[in-house]
Amino acid sequence: MTLARSHSRVVVALIAALASYAQFGVTTSLGDVSRALGHPGHSGSLVAEAGLSGSQLGVGLALVRGASLFALFFAARADRSGRWPVIRWTTTIGLAATAVAAASRSYWFFVACFALGRPFLSATSALLTVVTTETSRVRERVGHLAVLAAATGAGAGLAALVHSLLKGSGGFRWQFASAALAIALVVPLSRQRHDPVVSEEHPARPGRVAPEWRPRLWRVALVVAALSAISGPANGFTFVYGENVLHLSASRVTLVLVASSLSGLVGLVLAHRVGRRGRRTVGIALGTLVTVFGSLVAYSGTRVDFVLGYLIGVGAAGFVTPLLGALSTEIFPRSQRATTSGWLVVASVVGALSGLLVFGVVADAAHGGGSHALAVAARVTFIPCVLALLVLRHLTRLDPGEHEVAHEGAVI
Repeated sequence: MTLARSHSRVVVALIAALASYAQFGVTTSLGDVSRALGHPGHSGSLVAEAGLSGSQLGVGLALVRGASLFALFFAARADRSGRWPVIRWTTTIGLAATAVAAASRSYWFFVACFALGRPFLSATSALLTVVTTETSRVRERVGHLAVLAAATGAGAGLAALVHSLLKGSGGFRWQFASAALAIALVVPLSRQRHDPVVSEEHPARPGRVAPEWRPRLWRVALVVAALSAISGPANGFTFVYGENVLHLSASRVTLVLVASSLSGLVGLVLAHRVGRRGRRTVGIALGTLVTVFGSLVAYSGTRVDFVLGYLIGVGAAGFVTPLLGALSTEIFPRSQRATTSGWLVVASVVGALSGLLVFGVVADAAHGGGSHALAVAARVTFIPCVLALLVLRHLTRLDPGEHEVAHEGAVI
């Protein structure tokens, strides 16, 4: 049994890396795509520096993130037919859509391809969290989710590395096309002989959550939405801001991303220790506050601030992600866990959409253009998100770490 679980975790990590590689392609390539398919110039405005306006970039990213709303239906299906069959086909379709983006002849075709693949890849990510939680004991659960987060980060890092190696005219097309190679790995990796969990008491209708679980779902969803309202624009504009506005070379931006893997690792290790001792809700609150601080510093206007803030933000994300992933899965029954995970994807999308749209509109409206405009947009977008932490006090009594981590918990 232990060997089977270890093999399953390796498979989960590899699929998470492949899905992340595809999803992160839209962020790493955005600067090159906007230059190749937009209209850069020589004035001091954002559209001249980036090739597209803040609103165009924001709307495009919002459409890609918004498409994840449909992930609910795919994730909910896993409460009926099992986790692994759904993971297999959602990952395959998501990677295929990414590969098709290699043929982009316009910015909006590029957006359409990633919007098509996003709900499938988002469903994959949600279900991998569910599978990891359901095959882990309470004391080790956050640690296993930290490994999953590390694998996701590795996939994103690989996308950044490929972007740097293929930098130049049309390089982003080869990056997208490489997703087709990942499909050949997904099918054999995800072919499990039996599903770790197949619930017999699935919801009456796909996407339906029983009334008794809805209040806690709303509370967790608010926290997830707030974090996404920060990470959406903070991560989505990273390459455009670093390369097109601060004029860092692609290789330097990639070095920053590589260095951030160390701060992310520190965050994951700290999350593992907090998870073993309990107090998930306290860790989530602290991680969210540090995330806001790091994001504000990153967009404050200088290259040094960009590097420092990005490192802080990645470390905070590495800390809060496994804690929130554990809590948001543990507090729901097995029969509805995939469905509630799908709803949390919806919450993440709503938060990211709000953040991206506000960030883009404020950046266009702010006087001064360039880095100053994005600094103003960061303050207006990120600071109000702290208010969502008020709901955590209602979730403290549900925190499994408060009463189960003291002794060895069972697999749920």
